[in-house]
Amino acid sequence: MAAPTSRVDIRLVDDLTKVLPSEEPDSLTHPLVTRTGQSINFQVAWHEHQDVYWSRSELTLTIRTDGEPVQVCHVDLVAAGLPAPADADDGYLATQPSLLPDLLTPLDASVDGALTTVVLQAHHMGWNAVWVSVPAFSGTITVTVTHADSNLFEQTVSVTGVDLTHHDSDFINTQWLHPDCLATYFHVPMWSEQHWHALANHVRAATQMGVNSLLTPIWSPPLDTAVGTYRPATQLLDISYDGTYHFATERLDRWVDMALDAGIRYLELPHLFTQWGAHACPQFIVKTTEGEQRRFGWDTEATSPKYLAFVEQLIPFLIGYFRGRNLGDAIWWHISDEPDETNRSSYQAARKQVIDLLEGQMVGDALSDPDYIDLVDHPIVATTAVTRFREAGYEPSWVYYCVGQANAVANRFIAQRPIRHRMLGLQLFCANSRGFLHWAFDFYYSQLSVRPINPFADSSAGGAFFSGDPFVVYPADDLGVYYSLRYEMLRAAFEDLVLFHDAAKRIGREEVLRIMDPDRTVDFSSGWISEGDYLARRARLFERLAS
Repeated sequence: MAAPTSRVDIRLVDDLTKVLPSEEPDSLTHPLVTRTGQSINFQVAWHEHQDVYWSRSELTLTIRTDGEPVQVCHVDLVAAGLPAPADADDGYLATQPSLLPDLLTPLDASVDGALTTVVLQAHHMGWNAVWVSVPAFSGTITVTVTHADSNLFEQTVSVTGVDLTHHDSDFINTQWLHPDCLATYFHVPMWSEQHWHALANHVRAATQMGVNSLLTPIWSPPLDTAVGTYRPATQLLDISYDGTYHFATERLDRWVDMALDAGIRYLELPHLFTQWGAHACPQFIVKTTEGEQRRFGWDTEATSPKYLAFVEQLIPFLIGYFRGRNLGDAIWWHISDEPDETNRSSYQAARKQVIDLLEGQMVGDALSDPDYIDLVDHPIVATTAVTRFREAGYEPSWVYYCVGQANAVANRFIAQRPIRHRMLGLQLFCANSRGFLHWAFDFYYSQLSVRPINPFADSSAGGAFFSGDPFVVYPADDLGVYYSLRYEMLRAAFEDLVLFHDAAKRIGREEVLRIMDPDRTVDFSSGWISEGDYLARRARLFERLAS
């Protein structure tokens, strides 16, 4: 075991900090408090000051709780090659290509009752950190760091778990899962048992982050695809044709069962027309007497009579199928993703093809142009466009963000300050939003799905999107999932959204707003408060709930 270097600085850090190698983090000052049934999170950060050359000590971290054992992950650095826009606001920790903390790598632990012990070794120079998570309880946590027989650090912190009745909500949270990315990255056949295993792991990870709606590839979603090309087919529905279309649902049945078992409450159907204009149709794989064929796709115009004849059979079949599974009120549909001011006529023509077939169904699309308000039943509005929609007389009830929402609003880029992730929950509560959408939970391709990428080396889809936009989890070797700091901070944001709504049931919405938004300034484009102020307000809310 290497001897410790001349000095080791150690401290506890809150869960709303990104520990940078070159910056000394603030010590934990806010109480560890959350609602019963959720996790309490904090970090242990340390810095081995080197006198002459790089060496690593093996430190022993021991955590004793009055509750259950803890889980510990090392916070690893990842490459952020495209960290921020050229005109970045002050919400970024870096604006040049950098190595930044994001990937959470689980550490092997020795567990003896409520005592958890792990070995700490620095993974890089400067400040390192581990992420510690423990189910909420009321009591204390004692953190000790030793080397050989030397006690280097010890601190005991109080922990409070507050009981609060949970009320069902109709808020919908969808973050698109990409099954083909998993098959490609793990090198497993589509819909093989290995693929299903990877999918189940990722769907569970999504629901644990607060996702409750799952994009369901009944046909291969026509998303993020170069014109004239096709992503690997992920079609769940078995389609055959002998003069009439026939549909079999064996794979779809399994998908629905998997989703419901994981906690999914809503199923989102793929877009009926291609992205960015609705000019063409998705591809469908159809079994015919001449073998398996690709039908429709880029070569078929959206207004094709043959496509209309097909969806006149497809859409009623699916509506009946989901009603038969008691999910008739849990599905929703799309026409085309992100049409802009140049696509109104093509979008309108495509919509006209199918809208009568979708009577009584929820239909929504992502938009940034208020000119579509009259064409979309449920506009899903870019957070940077909310003001323009309000000026046009429409108060958005759904919002989304992606690479275009880079300044003044919340997002999930690796280089952003943690509050940029966490504020989303409060913004959604203040706006009384009913839904949120993000395009990529696990997009491991380059832009337009031209080639696979290695998410551990490329966080920007080949330099196309700000680092972190394409995914919020990393693939683990065992077909599993590695979480990220951003995942944990977004999970906390959505847990806070639920907290605020449940607290409003107990003490009233105005009282929650008085505590969390005392100046009534929180909005999607209003910027953000400091991480410390946010945690202090949240602690005051729990004090009020416990009083």
